[in-house]
Amino acid sequence: MQKNRLFTFLLIAILLTLTAIFISVSYIGCNGGDKVPAGVVAQDSVETEIETPDTLVGYVGDGTSMHNLEFLPLEGDTMELELSDDVNRRAELVVGRMIAIAVRWNDNAEMEVVATMDTSEVHELPYKDYPDVYQ
Repeated sequence: MQKNRLFTFLLIAILLTLTAIFISVSYIGCNGGDKVPAGVVAQDSVETEIETPDTLVGYVGDGTSMHNLEFLPLEGDTMELELSDDVNRRAELVVGRMIAIAVRWNDNAEMEVVATMDTSEVHELPYKDYPDVYQ
């Protein structure tokens, strides 16, 4: 009877040891995938983007005021844009004048004007809705 108890005790000890080894190997194997192997430099998953504003060319519309720009792009529909005090205003906003604007998308997914610029390299062509401006 003493031999049976000793045999049972050893069998349980061996099974517990093997179970502990199996659990340890499984734990290391499953969680080890997150670790970076030696010699490999970990990279940050957050990318830093430098946002470059887009430039649009068009005409100043007659709905333009101190803080609003009615912009008639050369291609596309008329846009009503808000002009904050932070806008770099390098162009006079005269109705019918061809200007370029630098725009970007803000956090609310709205187009925001960054700067207004003269288009001295672009020749001002008479715009059909404002012929009196070019007389």
